[in-house]
Amino acid sequence: MFKKFVLTLTILFSQSLFAQGFGETYIAENRGKFKYPKNEDGLLESEFKRKMQQNKAIQQRLGAIKYEMINGNLERAKVMLLQSKYAEGFSRTIQYRYLGMIHFIEGNYKLSQKYLTHKSLYNISTNDTICMLRTLNFIILNRVPEAKIEWGRCLDATVDKSPTQHVWMNTILKLKVNDEPNITE
Repeated sequence: MFKKFVLTLTILFSQSLFAQGFGETYIAENRGKFKYPKNEDGLLESEFKRKMQQNKAIQQRLGAIKYEMINGNLERAKVMLLQSKYAEGFSRTIQYRYLGMIHFIEGNYKLSQKYLTHKSLYNISTNDTICMLRTLNFIILNRVPEAKIEWGRCLDATVDKSPTQHVWMNTILKLKVNDEPNITE
């Protein structure tokens, strides 16, 4: 089994190397070109292309919003976000995240928390990007039990990405909770 796997990887690797200078590979020659399934009037292909264009436009719009946020134009970014009425999909979670960040920067922690605790943001793909901000909101709003729970989840999701194992955030939370009286010494 292992020998077959290694042999297959070797063949695929060598095919890709040779393809760079020698035209089509054996695999490409034999599999043919992808064709969309036949249906009335080629609707599947046109629907796919339409969705791809729509997603590209959404990504460009979100990129422009992020640009405004980075440059400190928070009011403009908020207006752009509120004008972009995306009802579903990947962009909705990004909108909530951006609005949560903007309101946090502006000091409106309750509204920030409202956006950051939306149910669509509690999934594995988005949790590590906003969990620290969510925890800080809980700390600022004196919701310590929720902060401890959120920080536990956040630590699990992000500890491998932090070279310091989040020393500063752990210290902030311990100071707020008073778990360790001598933390500042």
